[in-house]
Amino acid sequence: MKTLKLAGFLMFFLGLGLFNQSFSQTTIRVFEAGDNSGQMARVTTDSDGAMIKLEYTHSSHMNWVEATIQTVQNYQYPHSTNARVKSNTSGRVYEISIDYESGRLIETTPEGKELSYWIKN
Repeated sequence: MKTLKLAGFLMFFLGLGLFNQSFSQTTIRVFEAGDNSGQMARVTTDSDGAMIKLEYTHSSHMNWVEATIQTVQNYQYPHSTNARVKSNTSGRVYEISIDYESGRLIETTPEGKELSYWIKN
């Protein structure tokens, strides 16, 4: 009888774990700079489409460096994100605008220069 109770108890926790995993899905999108500089950005979004991580690299290095997200605004319609991020390497703050439907990420430097990134297939 104790074995049946224990088995039921374990099945409950197994089911609970599977249920929680279904809500923790993430999506990773890789964007490539449109100026052929080799710069790349990788955006991770949660199951609701909200940006939770932004990383940068250069195509010759491929070691991703995470940027610190200072503020983020996620929009459902149209599916887009505006964020302010701080580079962990240079300490500079950038404005990020992502339009997921068109596959475009725009990075604005502190000097106001814009660099477009496009989704990499």
